Amino acid sequence: MSDRRTFNTQTAKEGTFSEHVERFRSEKALAEDHVIGRNRRVAELLCYLSLLRGHLPALGTAQVRCEAAWYQDYNSLEGNEAAHYLPGQIILTLRGQKTGYDLSHFVKDEGTKNALGALFSRVQDLPVAFNKADSYVEKYTRPGLKELLAQASRKVLADQGQSGKRVGPVVSEAYREWIDASVKSYSAAINRKTDIADLEKNPIPHGTVPAVLADGTVEPHLYKPDRAEFYERAVRKNRLGQTTATIWDYDQQIRILEYYARFTTDFELPPRIVQSVEATFKP
Repeated sequence: MSDRRTFNTQTAKEGTFSEHVERFRSEKALAEDHVIGRNRRVAELLCYLSLLRGHLPALGTAQVRCEAAWYQDYNSLEGNEAAHYLPGQIILTLRGQKTGYDLSHFVKDEGTKNALGALFSRVQDLPVAFNKADSYVEKYTRPGLKELLAQASRKVLADQGQSGKRVGPVVSEAYREWIDASVKSYSAAINRKTDIADLEKNPIPHGTVPAVLADGTVEPHLYKPDRAEFYERAVRKNRLGQTTATIWDYDQQIRILEYYARFTTDFELPPRIVQSVEATFKP
């Protein structure tokens, strides 16, 4: 959004140079780049949190929340939108304090500050449907990506015994949980945006029913490319489960979410990211 500020001039310049993508690339290629970029940045974030926890034990009891993005490297032009890789800004509030801060507040080294700022400010110049798909899965699925990122961050910060020199084993566990849960959220978002042709045989649960069920399974009606003609529209239901008159064309967003799920499934914590963060981190 245009009212977001840059983290600083250097990170904005680097992000503007590196993240503008070529026009006319396929939807599949753009979705793959975007979701892999998201998952790699989540991995990097959890590694930084592990090292920060080792240097600042007080972070172990900090309140963790994920808010809408604070920073943005650039604004898109010509009908596209700047889509953030990470689903939101992680904010930490120390016990006994009222003010929360982004992670860069807790380090002094300028290089580490810039690296942390860039994690949250990086955006990709993409068609509008990508931002719509992202916004939906960030906020409206249960749980959404914002909450999943906060949960992974809490798990890393709560783990004791991290040295601050090496990324703790908890990062692998938290990252695996992020990957598995985000795939379920993508699948749930697909379901929410899908109008199955025969609603009597395959009713879409109304908005008060959790998208990810209590036993960890996802509601049915996952996207099937061979049934694409049935995905041309989506029906919104109100809190009473009644179909409203408003109908949108969600077929592109459904395809994007399906690509996100496909390219996230079985994604592993990249060893090079762990090594890079360990080698460059300075408190």
